[in-house]
Amino acid sequence: MSQARPLSVNELEQAFEVFNRVSVELDTTYRELESKVDGLSRELAAARSARLKELAEKERLAHRLSSLVAALPGGVLILDPRQVIRDVNPEAIQLLCNPLIGLSWGEVLFRVSGARELQSREVLLTSGRRISVVSRLLDESGERVVLITDVSDIHQLQELLGRKKRLTALGEMAARLAHQIRTPLSSTTLYLSQLGRPDLPAEQRQNISARVAERLRHMGKLLDSMLSFVRGETPATEMIYLDEVLQDFRSTVL
Repeated sequence: MSQARPLSVNELEQAFEVFNRVSVELDTTYRELESKVDGLSRELAAARSARLKELAEKERLAHRLSSLVAALPGGVLILDPRQVIRDVNPEAIQLLCNPLIGLSWGEVLFRVSGARELQSREVLLTSGRRISVVSRLLDESGERVVLITDVSDIHQLQELLGRKKRLTALGEMAARLAHQIRTPLSSTTLYLSQLGRPDLPAEQRQNISARVAERLRHMGKLLDSMLSFVRGETPATEMIYLDEVLQDFRSTVL
């Protein structure tokens, strides 16, 4: 069996140089990999931190939005594409009363007002209060937001303002009313003076009494019209023909 030839000094030196070179290359490669791993770890940590900050900011904004919706002075309803109520704020519950979530908007509307659909922006509730309803699409998904505002106080103020205006106009109307009453009052006075005649036939006396009663009824209607105006009602109108008035006057005097 042959024995391996021992390496010469020159070969040993070459082998040692190769070993050293490979060791240096491995060490350099390891350090490069270590540097890359460290850089990737820092990038991953930064990305994770940014993601956490983004989520925290979104959560903060969502909480703030929820707080703002809850604090709104009007009611807010969120409807899904099938018009089913998915979310509400406290003011909506105050105005419409529970249950709300899970019911269709049409059901709730009928329950609180007796109406099956909106005929106008304002709805009179069975409780006597009046609300304004505005609906808008949220996005392409078909969800809607319904905003409800209690306008009962505004209507009361409008009614009070209208009544104040009517009362202000009452002074002007009183002057016109006095002029309108003066004519039937003069006729009534004339009729009554005729009734004082002792030689007045019974039939004519009866006719004059009927005319006096008719004039008094006419004045009563004028007063009723004035009161209706003050209350804001629409007074009934009556057609008076001048020919008939003149005919009554002639038949009374002659």
